[in-house]
Amino acid sequence: MARTWLSLTVELLGGRGEELWPWPGRIFAVGPSHTFMDLANAINDAFAQRNRSHLSMFTLADGRVIDEETGAEMAGRSTGRSSHQSTSLLQGRRTLEPGAEFQFTFDLGDAWTHR
Repeated sequence: MARTWLSLTVELLGGRGEELWPWPGRIFAVGPSHTFMDLANAINDAFAQRNRSHLSMFTLADGRVIDEETGAEMAGRSTGRSSHQSTSLLQGRRTLEPGAEFQFTFDLGDAWTHR
């Protein structure tokens, strides 16, 4: 198991067709046992997203998509998608690298976009 923790800065860029400025941000610490589901829940808590019935997804710098709905049923297939719940942030082939940017979108209709 990796012993490295990362500090992630997450900024809310906007949603519902509006861009925010300045971008509100939060800093998170993620460790070897954290999954993208853990990070999604932490981001949603930090930015007061209370209605968790909406879909969300991560888009990584290399184009991989990690989402809730299709990822849960396609995990393990070579589709470029994987599940929030099963994908670790740091274990194995590192999913997040220091300095890399990714996008988190909450509520695919309103598109609350985080970087």
